[in-house]
Amino acid sequence: MVRRADVRFAHRFAGGPPPAPKLRSKAKVRREWREWFKCVLAGVIAAVLLRAAILVIGRPGQVGPLRDWLPRLGTLTGIRLVAGPLWTEVFGEHDSVEQGKATS
Repeated sequence: MVRRADVRFAHRFAGGPPPAPKLRSKAKVRREWREWFKCVLAGVIAAVLLRAAILVIGRPGQVGPLRDWLPRLGTLTGIRLVAGPLWTEVFGEHDSVEQGKATS
């Protein structure tokens, strides 16, 4: 958000280049899938680190809160899947709609 605001501010007040046009639907869907795969990677890294901490600590009474976070990682990744790429594919603007806007 900050990068986008900086580009717009620089264009309007400092003579910077114009902001890039909005992504068309196929490019936006590809970007959303790429971002979701980054989310999956982050979840895997977090799960590995949590499992390592559980193994290092090893006491059943102390690792309970760490184990509680493992299902949450899956839940957050699932929410990101629905709110990101799936939402964009189902409810995003389609190319034919965007082409119609460009010609009108």
